[in-house]
Amino acid sequence: MDREDRRLLLLVEDEAVLAMREKIEFEGYGYDVVLALSGEEAVAAIESEPGIDLVLMDIDLGEGMDGTEAATRIHKIREVPVVFLSSHSERDMVMKTERITSYGYVVKNSGMVVIDASIKMALKLFSANRELAESEHRLERAEGIAHIGNWKIFLDSGHIVGSRGASQIYGLEEGELNLREVQAMVLPEYREQGDRAMEGLLARGEPYDLVAKIRRKKDGSIIDVRSIGSHDRAARVVYGVVQDVSAQVRAGEAAAKEVLDGLESRVRCVESLCDGLFAAGSNRFVSAGDYLPRLTKGALSERPYLGSACLDETIEDFGLDPRRMLLLGLALNEMLNIAMGREEGAATSGSIRVEVSCRDGRITTVVESEQAAMVPAGEGGAFLAALLPRLGATFRREAGLRRLVFGFAV
Repeated sequence: MDREDRRLLLLVEDEAVLAMREKIEFEGYGYDVVLALSGEEAVAAIESEPGIDLVLMDIDLGEGMDGTEAATRIHKIREVPVVFLSSHSERDMVMKTERITSYGYVVKNSGMVVIDASIKMALKLFSANRELAESEHRLERAEGIAHIGNWKIFLDSGHIVGSRGASQIYGLEEGELNLREVQAMVLPEYREQGDRAMEGLLARGEPYDLVAKIRRKKDGSIIDVRSIGSHDRAARVVYGVVQDVSAQVRAGEAAAKEVLDGLESRVRCVESLCDGLFAAGSNRFVSAGDYLPRLTKGALSERPYLGSACLDETIEDFGLDPRRMLLLGLALNEMLNIAMGREEGAATSGSIRVEVSCRDGRITTVVESEQAAMVPAGEGGAFLAALLPRLGATFRREAGLRRLVFGFAV
């Protein structure tokens, strides 16, 4: 056996001659052995030798602490498997050691073959327990990062078991999870929805997936949680996961408000455009020099989401029929939305330049942003794409996407 594959044993035996003989026997089986002649020496060896893989502990150690006390102190220092060696075979003695460790109890006269097999089994069990603990720790960390937890309900008893992540979401101490208490946390307006979802899962196997608001026990805060469950009919157990989705719900609400604000802004601008047409008092021509500045000057006041953006405008005076002037105004309004960060949801600072000119029978409109690239997208981009063909207009982006230009013939 290679040296790096050899296991290091701590043999605790108070009879020196017997200890040396056993040490030689264990080394013959491929182990390295550290000797301790008392419980105190065993504890000191664990503190000074981190490479010890397993402890073989005699129970009767003469004066001082016995083997069970030494094992208890060792476990307080670090996790290491302890196998008890003793000439005692009484039931009470075996039960006493089981309360300390679950890695084995071997009667001394069992022989080296049995003891060697017990050591190997203890090492495998310890390795499996450690992997399980590490797996549980990784799961707990993952649940904490994802704000998620898992639970199961035993339908016959109503007992609920949950992970640490679930307890944290509900604001409970670990082990406090109680079905009635969890149900009581759900705000009243969501309880009927939850009852129907659980009834559908149990009676008809319908998917259980709902979002509800709860009041956490720990701090009384209200959060949004998503619960997903499945029913094991044979075991009469419901398994599920719960996730704190407050951030997602708030983001959705903010996005919905942003869309609503944008729609309201567009409606107000359209109203302003129509009012301007009526105020022009002509059915044949509308003056761009009078009509369009009203739109650009109202752009900042109609957009409360903006930062410190300012407009620099140059608008030549020319006449268009009311229909085409309205389409021009709508297109200019959407280009301003894009330049002002409306489609990206961010406040814009710096200068936004607007230039509208009429030369050689062609009207050209330019909107340029000093700060951000302008990419027509979302509702505004789709609206602009549908609008420009009605004017017979061509459209392009220039200057590294910072300038939008469209033009059409008069």
